[in-house]
Amino acid sequence: MTTIIIIIVGVTLLSLGLMWINNIFGEVDVLTDDAFSTARKVVQQDMAPDDSFYVSGYTIEAKKGKMTTFYAGIQFSGSEDDTADFKINAKAFDEGGNEINNNDIKFILPPETEIKAGEVKGFPIGIKIGKNVAKGTVYSVIVKAEKDGSNYEEETLIIEVT
Repeated sequence: MTTIIIIIVGVTLLSLGLMWINNIFGEVDVLTDDAFSTARKVVQQDMAPDDSFYVSGYTIEAKKGKMTTFYAGIQFSGSEDDTADFKINAKAFDEGGNEINNNDIKFILPPETEIKAGEVKGFPIGIKIGKNVAKGTVYSVIVKAEKDGSNYEEETLIIEVT
């Protein structure tokens, strides 16, 4: 009888532990290979030949608690054999111009990437809006491309929480 009670308590604790782990890690978002493939297609289709930096959309609707993806493209026009390391960063600002440094908005950014001269690369950028953010909230976002650690180009866009 005692053995059965111990087994039931053990299974219950194990189930609760697994649910807790799922809640913790269930909110982790990643940029998948499919997102990079879509970014490449969007950038090849929409980026002008003379653009060095491109962002797919200047107003983005993002649902709170969900990840929304938009795309950026970098075209490096260096000398023939040049390569450079590029990194994309993003900062959000509220309507008063104050930088947002909490969990209200989180960016999932691609890793630093080496680009050869003349090459065009597309990158997915994820946005996750916190669950406590009110619908209708508007953020301005500056998306920057950095080349070898210094500013290369930047674009500004608007994110509206839906």
